[in-house]
Amino acid sequence: EYGKALYATQTWKRTIEGGSVYQIAWTRYPLKPPLTWNGQVSFPVELTLRSFPEGIRLCRQPIDEINNLRVSQQSWRDLTIEPGQKGPEIKSDLLDIRMDVELNTATDFSVIVRGHPIRYSVPQQMLTLGSESALLKLSNKRLRLRILVDRPSIEVYADQGQVTFSAITLENANQDISLVAEGGNVRVTSLEANRLESIWLGRSD
Repeated sequence: EYGKALYATQTWKRTIEGGSVYQIAWTRYPLKPPLTWNGQVSFPVELTLRSFPEGIRLCRQPIDEINNLRVSQQSWRDLTIEPGQKGPEIKSDLLDIRMDVELNTATDFSVIVRGHPIRYSVPQQMLTLGSESALLKLSNKRLRLRILVDRPSIEVYADQGQVTFSAITLENANQDISLVAEGGNVRVTSLEANRLESIWLGRSD
C-alpha cells in the first residue's frame, strides 16, 4: 500500500490453522474542509503471497463479497483509445471498476477519477496516484487495474494487488471517469464498471 490514507490496520483469519487472511484499515481524512465526522474504514481485502519475476510479493485484493453490492453494470471490449480521444462515459459515485489494458504505443495511460489521475508511465514503469508513486513492472505492457470508488475515497489495486493506493477525495464532487492515452494508443481489452449500492439496507442515497 503506497498511499498515505490508510493506518491502524486490523488483520485476521477465520480459523487458527490455515485459511484466508483479511485486512481492513482506518482511512485518514484531511483537516480541511471541517466535517462533523473524521475518517472511514477501507474496503476489506484478502492478503496473499504471489510470485513475480522480481520475487514473492504480499498482495492485497478486495474480498469477493463486494460483488454482492453490484446493482448494474456497463461493459466494453476491444476498445482502441488514441491520444486526444476520450474513452467510454462512466459516471457514478459508487463504483467497482475492472480493466485490462494493452499499452501498445502509448508512453502514458491514465484513468481520471473525480479529477484525480491514476497514471502509468511506460518509460518509468511507475504507477502514480496524486503525489504517491510505486514501481510496477508489467508483463508484455499489460496493465490490470481494479478501482473501488466510494463517495469520499478511491482505492486502486494493480496487477493482482501487488501495488495498491488509497486516497480521500473530499474536495472534488465531479463524478466523471475518463480514460486518457498519451504518446500513442492503448487497447482496452476489457472494461467493467459496476455500480454499487450502499451496505446500509434501505439506503440508496
